[in-house]
Amino acid sequence: MGFCGHATVATAVALGERLGEGDFDFHTAAGHVPVTVRAENGVLKATLTSVEPQVYDAAPVDIAEALAALG
Repeated sequence: MGFCGHATVATAVALGERLGEGDFDFHTAAGHVPVTVRAENGVLKATLTSVEPQVYDAAPVDIAEALAALG
């Protein structure tokens, strides 16, 4: 997976807990993702602008396997 927004936000909040509020730069397989962590009413919150989504066709063998698993 090139990018997982939920994991990126969770990691940024964990860094915020350890290092304090601030701007964190993540370099992912999908590109550069800046994340800002700020405290609001004592709760750390992270905001980011997601990378441009990329969509690829599934291989026919993968489609067949998924459909077989679904019965």
